[in-house]
Amino acid sequence: MEDPQTGLRFEWQIGTGATTSVYEKEGIDLPEGVELAPGMHRDIHDIEYDIFAGIAQKYPDLHQFYDLPLFHAKVDEVSADAGLHGDQTGDFDGKLKQLHEVASDKLKLIVKDKGADWLKQFYH
Repeated sequence: MEDPQTGLRFEWQIGTGATTSVYEKEGIDLPEGVELAPGMHRDIHDIEYDIFAGIAQKYPDLHQFYDLPLFHAKVDEVSADAGLHGDQTGDFDGKLKQLHEVASDKLKLIVKDKGADWLKQFYH
């Protein structure tokens, strides 16, 4: 939507509170030496969307090597379930915790192989 007076554009997103939690609840542990850019968070949105999807776009072979497509599929699965069932999603907290743990493990492995500074190319 665009405001006719200011020209500013706005994006409206409609979803359940559980869907918002999938993407915005912080809980991903950062490897030692990793500091995110200001405004970035330890959540699925910034880690999966910015970093892991950035790896897919720029380094598709590495994306496969670190088995990130499977992680994206799991995020999509939990997100769809949260969208359909909201707060009634079965074991939602456990599923989200597992996503955070897997993302943490993937980050640690990537940083071990590539270094903390390598991630900075994907920061927004």
